[in-house]
Amino acid sequence: MPRALSILGVLLLAGLARAQQDAPSTQPTLAEQALARFEDLEKEVDSIVAAWRREMTARAEQAKAAAEAGEAIPAMSMRPPLEPMIAKFAKAAAEFADTEHAPRFLVWIVRNGVGFDDAAVHAAFDTLSSKHADTPEVAGIVPMLDYLARFVGEDRIKAFVAKVKEANDDPDVLGWLAFHEYADTIEKAPIDSAEFAKAKEVLLARLEKVTDKYLRNSIRGAIDTREKFGIGNVAPDIEGIDLDGVAFKLSDYKGKVIFLDFWGDW
Repeated sequence: MPRALSILGVLLLAGLARAQQDAPSTQPTLAEQALARFEDLEKEVDSIVAAWRREMTARAEQAKAAAEAGEAIPAMSMRPPLEPMIAKFAKAAAEFADTEHAPRFLVWIVRNGVGFDDAAVHAAFDTLSSKHADTPEVAGIVPMLDYLARFVGEDRIKAFVAKVKEANDDPDVLGWLAFHEYADTIEKAPIDSAEFAKAKEVLLARLEKVTDKYLRNSIRGAIDTREKFGIGNVAPDIEGIDLDGVAFKLSDYKGKVIFLDFWGDW
């Protein structure tokens, strides 16, 4: 009998161990941990921004009262005080270093850290360039490359663009890179030039695969604005009612020199 109980006990323990192995893990995955961490940090950011907006509203009232009293107007911060968050995002990026989850933290630092912690911005940008050039998240900083060049330098920007072009196949990333490269040509090159034609061709080809709605509108808007409303084009005719209630058309003034009160009613 004791031997039978012993065998039964072994079988029960083996079955329990097997059940524990087969049971689904309740431990969050690395992706879930990273997302939760990022969302928690964003909640902190939202709280700071909300408090800053309340303070700005109060200060605007103070400034109005000071102006009416002929007193000096108090200075107001034009940006929410996000400096403490830079270190928190950097710490999170370090915890998820060398994984596909680090870029979201690094992109946030680059987008929001200029003027608060430029060293952290440089470090985050260099890490994105050297380790994460193939990730979709870098689309978050491509639109601001011209702005970033003043802080990280043209050489770093050129190296970053080259690495992303080589390593990345995300349609939105490549679309933003193309817009970064050709937007100036679309804006300034003669419409009948080969340069304009090439820029338009490249951008429209990228546009076919782009999913970012803002980017799609930016590309299409840049081309349409130049082709339809650029200098040298015939403006589309419009109709309206002037301040005296008289109907008029834009074409009524074709060939005439008129004075427009730009800052008033026009």
